[in-house]
Amino acid sequence: MYVHYLHLRTQDIRLVVEEAGWNNIEDATIDSPELQDGNWEIDMVLGGIHKELEQLDHMPKKQVDLVMSEVTMLKTFVDTKNVRPLSVYSLTAR
Repeated sequence: MYVHYLHLRTQDIRLVVEEAGWNNIEDATIDSPELQDGNWEIDMVLGGIHKELEQLDHMPKKQVDLVMSEVTMLKTFVDTKNVRPLSVYSLTAR
């Protein structure tokens, strides 16, 4: 299964909500640096990347190489022991 992740800015999300006829009541970015999610997310990537790439056998070699270079950078970052979870965006609308 291929999953495509969208990366939207908060103002894009607000605009989509308003265009859909909803009223934005409250929104916030939540930062929780004490959570261990960052480590968990990295472990998931590093533990499953080779299997994922095998399943995407139609992916061009240049793209595979790009992904693997990102994985190498991620491994280097892990060695710094400065892993933090990503912030979460929350929106309430009616």
